[in-house]
Amino acid sequence: MKPLDPQQQAARDWFESLRSRICDEFEAIEREAGSDATFEFIPWDRFDEDGSPGGGGVRGMVRMARATERDNGGGALMDLGLEGKVALVTAGSKGIGRGIADALSAEGAKVAVTSRSTERAEAVAGEIGGCGYAFDANDLDAIPGLIERVEADLGPIEIYVANTGGPPAGDPLSFSRADWESAQRTLLLAPTEIIQRVLPGMR
Repeated sequence: MKPLDPQQQAARDWFESLRSRICDEFEAIEREAGSDATFEFIPWDRFDEDGSPGGGGVRGMVRMARATERDNGGGALMDLGLEGKVALVTAGSKGIGRGIADALSAEGAKVAVTSRSTERAEAVAGEIGGCGYAFDANDLDAIPGLIERVEADLGPIEIYVANTGGPPAGDPLSFSRADWESAQRTLLLAPTEIIQRVLPGMR
């Protein structure tokens, strides 16, 4: 594995800290529930070059937990009440968004995944049993059409995950006005516009 730069090292340290806290939480749950289920946590060095977990990551953990319960004849996992609910995950074709989309699908939700690439969105949707849509958060005018297509295909949106690719890496002081305007659209305006449109139906 090639040496990490300072930004990657900081991400690794954060990941390991989070992993430790998650392990502690699961151990506490197992002690309280007396469960025989086991959970595997993927170490940092088993992540692929593109940042996707080679060992399965969130998807692996969710599916492994389910399989362990089945194989050992134990009780069912906690029901999160997501069966049949419609979830929209923007920027859900890779990274954190992909992991969230997989986890929601594993819980029985009907997941809509967006990506700037139609092919990538549809490919990921096919793998998780959801629906894929092309959407660029920079294009605020595309939001009404996206919501209309999702609700026509899957039903009213009940879960919205405001994931985004984020602004480009680099020194913020070197960003142009266009960079800042793009970041504002993708990180603030687009999620706000989507929330305004889907929240009334969630109440």
